[in-house]
Amino acid sequence: MSLVQYAAARVGRAASRVAKLAGGYLAAGVLLLVGIGYASTAAVMALETAIGPAGARFVLAAFYMLCGAAIIVAMRWRENPSAAASESEQSAGDKPRALNLAMLLEALMLGFSMSSSRAPGRKPPTRRRR
Repeated sequence: MSLVQYAAARVGRAASRVAKLAGGYLAAGVLLLVGIGYASTAAVMALETAIGPAGARFVLAAFYMLCGAAIIVAMRWRENPSAAASESEQSAGDKPRALNLAMLLEALMLGFSMSSSRAPGRKPPTRRRR
């Protein structure tokens, strides 16, 4: 058996395996989409009685957008997680930006907690001018 014949046999087996996998994934994808369609219809029917037709469709749209965003994040993370981690560790320019973002989020959470913790009708504390 020559090298060309050996390579052709190996490529042929790999190609047939990929074709079988692709067919299986295609069938699974079609069935998954049909199932999502039926589940969406049932969810809209159930939610329409509770929150109305527009609200039901809005909730379902938000759910699908969150699922899509999660898939995109997972795919980007799975591309090369070690490179992303080492890249963020090596770049010193990202750390001040991350700290600024953390401080901004902390300030937003603090402001929200302070605004929601005060009693209704009570004025917020004022700052004294010097």
